[in-house]
Amino acid sequence: MIDESENLNEEEKLQFAKIVRSQLSHLELKFLFLNCISDYGENFQYYVGKYDLLEWFYEYDFHDMDNDILKTKVIREEKEKWLKVATASTG
Repeated sequence: MIDESENLNEEEKLQFAKIVRSQLSHLELKFLFLNCISDYGENFQYYVGKYDLLEWFYEYDFHDMDNDILKTKVIREEKEKWLKVATASTG
């Protein structure tokens, strides 16, 4: 895992995470978000926040799939929460 690598400095870890993020499709980003808000993915929220894996993922990416998600701004709120947790943990 990138985060646990002792051979990479923080800047290099961020670069590799950006490469990984760039390879994710919108569908994979949706699944990543849904996984993070489930009980099973709670521990992964830290990495999503730290490496901003959902940087380009917004409520409108769900289109008409779930109007509740579009109305509540839950994606933006969750992303901000995960970023704060990751930022507080790293420094």
